[in-house]
Amino acid sequence: MNITVTKKDPAAGMQEVTITVPFAQQRSTLEKAARELQNNKPLKGFRPGKAPYEAVEKQYGGQTLLEASIQELVSRAYYEAMKQEDMKTIGQPEISITKQAYGNDLEFSATVALLPHVQLGDLDKLSVKQEAVVVTDTEVDAALQDLCTSRA
Repeated sequence: MNITVTKKDPAAGMQEVTITVPFAQQRSTLEKAARELQNNKPLKGFRPGKAPYEAVEKQYGGQTLLEASIQELVSRAYYEAMKQEDMKTIGQPEISITKQAYGNDLEFSATVALLPHVQLGDLDKLSVKQEAVVVTDTEVDAALQDLCTSRA
């Protein structure tokens, strides 16, 4: 998998990631999509979900299989790319597919918002002025009296 990272808007913490998934890495996802497609629309002479990949590809076409598996391909490649680049993202990415053809590499770009990096200051240098609280006996008696009347 080929990953290219470009900073789109560094001030806002946005980055654009271009991810290329080679056709060889798409094979397992395409086979899964072929099984699911063949379960819904069985081929003649085969039990549902039991037709070989080549027969399903010949019947429905490779582009149909690619379209059926595109969501899983993109989400898996996106997750692996974020893990590989050690990016901590926030929210959902904006995905745009730039190259999609059966038999070729799949290429898409994702615009992501990154978790901001926060650096804490030295807490030992901070001082907090604590004000003394003075409670009189009359205030305590008034609070107790209020409790007694509310719970009566």
